[in-house]
Amino acid sequence: MNWSDLLFAMALTIVFGAVTYANVSEVRSAQLARMIGLPYIAGSARVEPPPGFVGFCVRESWSCGGRVGHVRKSRKDLKVLAERINTSVNQLISPEADIAQYGVQEYWTIPTSGRGDCEDYALLKMRMLLERGVPGKRLLLAVVITRFGERHLVLVVRTPEADLVLDNIEPKLLDWRETTYRFVSIQDPANLSRWISVKPAKAPPVNGRGKAELVSAVR
Repeated sequence: MNWSDLLFAMALTIVFGAVTYANVSEVRSAQLARMIGLPYIAGSARVEPPPGFVGFCVRESWSCGGRVGHVRKSRKDLKVLAERINTSVNQLISPEADIAQYGVQEYWTIPTSGRGDCEDYALLKMRMLLERGVPGKRLLLAVVITRFGERHLVLVVRTPEADLVLDNIEPKLLDWRETTYRFVSIQDPANLSRWISVKPAKAPPVNGRGKAELVSAVR
């Protein structure tokens, strides 16, 4: 190998090494941003709601800002109440796809049959919390992408401390920053009949020691 070939090979090594470091740094920066980010999900532009939501909102207006029937206010802490309802519904309902139960791809409903898919779990949890006096603006349906690339629906409860996720896949009540989901869209708390996109997490600014310190912080 002559000197020109050697120099070319060294240049390629430096370039690809920098690209690899940049990719790793970007991923870890995003992880750190999620870990120490804002406690509440930040909305952005208005988007179309999920297809099943529109019909359900017409049939059951409590899901989009209307009044629920009988309300029996609970004195329990909101997080404790949400945790109990999340566990109760997850144990009560068995998973079953809409196509198997109703013969259609997407149909939102309260799972009175004892079977349902992700949105049915979320809707029942929402109604039970509304019936216990939790304000609708604190209960937000959200579309997420799982780590397997599948679309999924969860209920977000906005507590004084942070947004908590009620889920039928993950049994524990989690701070939204602790989940493995990518949040795509969420009900607009200012107008529950509308949906807004979710701003992606951004890395916080780093000091003069640069990106290397940010990467080492999440190792």
